[in-house]
Order: sequence, then C-alpha cells, then structure tokens
Amino acid sequence: MKRFHVAAAVLALATMQPAIADAKMKIYAMLAYVSPLAESDQTIGGVTDAVKASSEFGYNFGLEFRTGSLIGIELDYLYAQEDIEHDTAGLLGETTFQPISGTINFHVPLGVIDLYGGPTAAYVNWGDLEVSGAGSQLPSGGGSIEIESDFAFGVSAGADLAIGPRFAATGGLRWLSVEAEAEGGDATAVDPLFARIGIALLF
Repeated sequence: MKRFHVAAAVLALATMQPAIADAKMKIYAMLAYVSPLAESDQTIGGVTDAVKASSEFGYNFGLEFRTGSLIGIELDYLYAQEDIEHDTAGLLGETTFQPISGTINFHVPLGVIDLYGGPTAAYVNWGDLEVSGAGSQLPSGGGSIEIESDFAFGVSAGADLAIGPRFAATGGLRWLSVEAEAEGGDATAVDPLFARIGIALLF
C-alpha cells in the first residue's frame, strides 16, 4: 500500500511538471511586505535626524509572458500605504507607494518548481504626503505635499510551485533603488525590499 502511495505521488508530480515548464502566460495576485532599507538625514523643526518610510503590507498584481521555456517578461503593479517618519519629530505624514514594474526573468525549471530572476525597471508613483506632523517645514494644521514620481531600477527573484495542472503557489523578493522627493524639499532614500507570496494561474 505504501508503494502505491509513493508511486501515485511521483505520478502526480510528473503530470504537474508540464504546467509550469510549458506555460506561456502566468497571472498572479500576491500579498507583499514592503520594507525600506534606506533613510536620509533631513532637518525638521531645526533638528537634523533620519527620515525614513515605514515597513507595510500591500498587494501586488501582475502577469508574465514566456517567450520560451527559459525567458519571460513580467509586468506588475504594487500598492502599499507608507508612513514617513522623522526620528526626532515623529510622524510627518502618510503617502502611497505604487510602482509599475517590468522584469526580464531568466527561468530554471526544476520539475514542479520553477526558479527565476532578473533585472527590474519601474516607474514609481507616489501619492501626496498627507501631513499629520508638526515640523516647522510642514503646512500648519495638516495639508498635503506632492511627492514626485520617479524611475527606479533593481532586481527580482522568485519561485513557482505547481499545486495543480493550472495553478501554482508563487513568491519571491524584489529590491528597487528609489527615492521619495517632496516638492520643495530634499529627497529621502527608500530602496525598498519586497517579500511577495500568493497564487498564480497558468495558461
């Protein structure tokens, strides 16, 4: 009986392999944890200290077209809300982080697991900074400050695990080199690392 179960498992894995190796397109939805790795010193209220974005959860949608078994072109959109904080003055406000990214993935199919990674370019849309702090350089009583959109470059890596003929669990990491530059102010380095996990539909 045990031999039968082992043989059935091996057969199931073998039948799932083509779903990943031969898929021409992948559509996915993922939960993302965005963790900024950089910060910049700025003077707020006469005090110079580090300004940084907070680590937050967001969501990520995208698709990948395979030009062959080993190369794919991935396009995706990520959304997360982040606080901007000054180590001395505290919370300065909240903004939205919305990169639209393109990645060239180089694949290494390993049966039911597909490993991939490659360079990423992104156009990063920042929402207006909704001011909630009291620094002297911020509008009194609140308001908003425009943050300029920016181009970013980075690198991505991920893996898909087949869980059925047309479905896969998917996840990975991405890093971008990007700044948040408020109108009339200094740029704050963000350089976020994304940890992503979700589900993919294969065609």
